[in-house]
Amino acid sequence: MENKLPPAVAAFLAPSFYAHKPQQVQFIQTHISYIFIADELVYKVKKAVNYGWVDYQSLKKRKLACQLENDLNARFSPEVYLGVVPVSLENGQYVLGSHQNITEYAVKMTHLPQENMLDYMLQNGQISIQNIQELASYIASLHKKALPAADKVYGSYQQIFQNAAENFPDILKNTCGLLSRKDLAKVQTISLAMIRANKVLLDKRHQNEHIKDLHGDLHTAHICFTSYGPRIYDCIDFNTAFRCIDNAAEVAFLAMDLDSKGRADLSAAFVQAYIEACGDYQAQELITMYKTYYALVRCKVASFELKDPDINYRQKRAARAKVRNYFNLAYTYCLLLKTVLAITVGLSGCGKSTLAQMLCHQMPLVYLNSDIIRKEMLGLNSQDTCRTKFNSGIYTLENTQKTYCRLYKIAQAYLQTGQSVIIDASFGKHQQRNSAKQLAERNGVDFKIIEFDVPDATCLLNLSRRKDGKSISDARADTFFEQKKSFETLKDAPKHAIISKIRSYRTIKEIIDYLVS
Repeated sequence: MENKLPPAVAAFLAPSFYAHKPQQVQFIQTHISYIFIADELVYKVKKAVNYGWVDYQSLKKRKLACQLENDLNARFSPEVYLGVVPVSLENGQYVLGSHQNITEYAVKMTHLPQENMLDYMLQNGQISIQNIQELASYIASLHKKALPAADKVYGSYQQIFQNAAENFPDILKNTCGLLSRKDLAKVQTISLAMIRANKVLLDKRHQNEHIKDLHGDLHTAHICFTSYGPRIYDCIDFNTAFRCIDNAAEVAFLAMDLDSKGRADLSAAFVQAYIEACGDYQAQELITMYKTYYALVRCKVASFELKDPDINYRQKRAARAKVRNYFNLAYTYCLLLKTVLAITVGLSGCGKSTLAQMLCHQMPLVYLNSDIIRKEMLGLNSQDTCRTKFNSGIYTLENTQKTYCRLYKIAQAYLQTGQSVIIDASFGKHQQRNSAKQLAERNGVDFKIIEFDVPDATCLLNLSRRKDGKSISDARADTFFEQKKSFETLKDAPKHAIISKIRSYRTIKEIIDYLVS
């Protein structure tokens, strides 16, 4: 790969090229940029390419693109974007920072550590509601200072509707039967109807200068928690129309991304904190519409990877998963018209947590896990091992009853704000299930039961895999047999789904259809 780099770009690979003499240089390549991480600094060079939507073929165009990227992002993160530096050829050697005989340009940035990125921190359970509220206040402050869009075409109802409509032909063409044509048509009809229904409000906000020059690509991978507070970076610089949007659209984009990471609780907290910080209560009416739009945009982007001849089978498999997940998210935004309380019912090892977490990445469901709540209630870390005999230790009947009461209390708080919830617990007693049903009835929400009809051998196999690996649950084979003796089967329960193959995409889709029905 290094041999294929242009000479002025290849110079960045050598630590001696830099004045600060880094210990090592890490090289990353995207379809439009070369990126060099030199310890505490990062240099980003534009590729000499022309894809139609970007044209960096001439040195002048690459200079302008670097300057634009720096200036646009410095609005959000002045501590990160440090300017544009030239690369010159002097006495047969490439020199960084000289203005004689310039051959290339690079954006100079402060290196943001991966472990401080929001997507990384989410994956490792390091983000709290307080972090998200701080982020919301920061973004609200940026939006207040943002300049109105220079062109009145940007963010107009006509542009929004046209962009939304253009998603569907590409998704249909690229997914090749991966998605149901019927479901795609249903989402197309409902999502476009959402936009039509909001035309008056969209026009009003357009006239009142809610369309501003913002970030345009605000998702968790573009947010870092630094020593000077949260910062966002890597905004859209190649297309002004994608960046000049309603502030409600920008908020919805990040909220959708948090939903797709299985954190509907943080998504809702972010929207609420943002609206309170900026006072734009009208934005709330557009969040679901824009969430649907951006879920479909991400679905379309992922679908392009399916047709890319340069990516391998593993990458294509990941792209298929992204297509399904983003589409299912859009599907539920369109069809989940009522708030839902869903519970899992099944023995240890049946796959309750696996399915519930998969659903939460494809639906805006707040996930509550009995093992996590039990340990937090008792002052323990969720990863602490508390192996003990059945109905003893932290798993006494008294603690179990307290755990379910705590689950109901937390669920109630979310249900009252209109958020759907899934409780991941065994629910092996009629009383436990009836209490959940009564909770749903008191709050006027739909009640759904997902019962697991899984062979004992499958449960025991799943439990045996926990011996060496980490698991929040302490249940093992001995727990399973004791639990089965006292498990009360479903009787006189409302309509419920019974599943046996939790890893089947078709099964996941059936459960989603059941929950939104």
